[in-house]
Amino acid sequence: MTLRVPLPDHNRLTLISVYAPTLDSEDDVNESPAKRSRRFDVARLKIPEVREDYANRLTELQSETPPPAQQPDSVEADWSVFRDNISKAREDAVGYCRRSHQD
Repeated sequence: MTLRVPLPDHNRLTLISVYAPTLDSEDDVNESPAKRSRRFDVARLKIPEVREDYANRLTELQSETPPPAQQPDSVEADWSVFRDNISKAREDAVGYCRRSHQD
């Protein structure tokens, strides 16, 4: 999957085959292995309308985000904001998998 995000000054960011980790923070690593995180329904990205909605939401979130500070110590903060924008767009447009109960 390829996603192009317009950036300021006529630049573009191209994401190819994006991988999104299931853990939200380092604290989740230390919790018991029995805790299961929710999974996103990435199969929905095969639907053109869902893929377009995801791209539009991500573009909107990125346009609302101030440009990177371009300071060596701000790289981690900039990536954190970008990661959060991807997660928010993914949650809004793609949604979570439904759990199937085995009765």
